[in-house]
Amino acid sequence: MTRTVVDVAIEDPRFATLVTAVVAVPDVLEMLEEPGPWTVFAPTNDAFVTFLNENGLTVEQVLASPALPDILKKHVVPGTLLSSDAVA
Repeated sequence: MTRTVVDVAIEDPRFATLVTAVVAVPDVLEMLEEPGPWTVFAPTNDAFVTFLNENGLTVEQVLASPALPDILKKHVVPGTLLSSDAVA
């Protein structure tokens, strides 16, 4: 059985907040459950905490935001992208 991006994220507790956000947006969840390859710029829980604190937001506010689908989609690139490619 081929693991999806979502499977990998679920298995790593550092991405629990991201998984919660992806599950909240069915279009993004369905996309990431498709065979890839996908490159996901996946913020960790610590990155979410930093973002939330710097912007005076709560996870609940982010999850309720109508912009969440677009924000998540901007973190996904079809294909395999290496960090050296992203910097270039």
